[in-house]
Amino acid sequence: MLIADDDAAVRESLSRLLRAEGYEVRTAPGGTAVLELLKQAPAHLDLALLDLNMPDKNGWATLDRLFEARPGLPVVILTGLPNQRPSPRPPACGPWSRSPFPSRPCSSSSTNS
Repeated sequence: MLIADDDAAVRESLSRLLRAEGYEVRTAPGGTAVLELLKQAPAHLDLALLDLNMPDKNGWATLDRLFEARPGLPVVILTGLPNQRPSPRPPACGPWSRSPFPSRPCSSSSTNS
C-alpha cells in the first residue's frame, strides 16, 4: 500500500495504523516520490492513498501517472480542504464517489453525544 501526502503527520499516523493491521506500507511526501517508488517496485502496490494538494506534483497529475503505470490500481483520494472541488475525472479513472464523512472536523462536543 502507498500513502502519498506532503503532511508528515498524516503519513506517519496512517502508516502506523495500517502497519498495526498487518499491511506493508510505503510512504511518499509528494508526487515526484510516488513516481520514484513506481520505478523501483511497481508490482508491489495494491492500493494508493493519495493527497490532492502536494507541492511538487499535485494529486491529479500523480493520479494520471499512477494509472499509466498501474491501470486498475485502486486509489483513495484524500484532501484536508473541506471545499475541494473535484477535478474532471481522468479518463482512466473508474468508479467515483465522495466520502460519506462530514466535511468539517468533529469537535469533542459533537463526539460525546
